[in-house]
Amino acid sequence: MQGEYDRWVRPEIERGYEADLGVIRGALGAGDELLVLTEGQAYAWLRGFNQLRLAAGSLLGISDDGWEAAASNQLRARPEFGMLMALGWLQEELVAALES
Repeated sequence: MQGEYDRWVRPEIERGYEADLGVIRGALGAGDELLVLTEGQAYAWLRGFNQLRLAAGSLLGISDDGWEAAASNQLRARPEFGMLMALGWLQEELVAALES
């Protein structure tokens, strides 16, 4: 069953991930100091940030919720940890902006 899912659905999901990351790349590549996002772009950024956070978490070996309390100083010193925290903060700020 998982094989069928991967064969039929996974490519479309991955195209969506790439499209969301493309929205982020395009906006950052423009080099503007102030970036005004449409609602659709903001949601693409949220999805893109989520994918980047999942990648950082995977590199850190994080697989479950509640890992923060047990995170060692060595883990916290890794650059991926800083990226994970920064992306989480950006997501929170973007969600707050969308809700206002």
